[in-house]
Amino acid sequence: MKTFKTLNEFVDYYSKNSDGLCVMLGKPCPKVRVNMCARIFIS
Repeated sequence: MKTFKTLNEFVDYYSKNSDGLCVMLGKPCPKVRVNMCARIFIS
């Protein structure tokens, strides 16, 4: 089992090698902003 000292080390490694993952890591998912004031409550 491979261990990593930092999250960056983990991401760097699996961005270059799938090494047991289904696929290599790619680009991060875009962040989605949620407007909490626009929530609709249904009762």
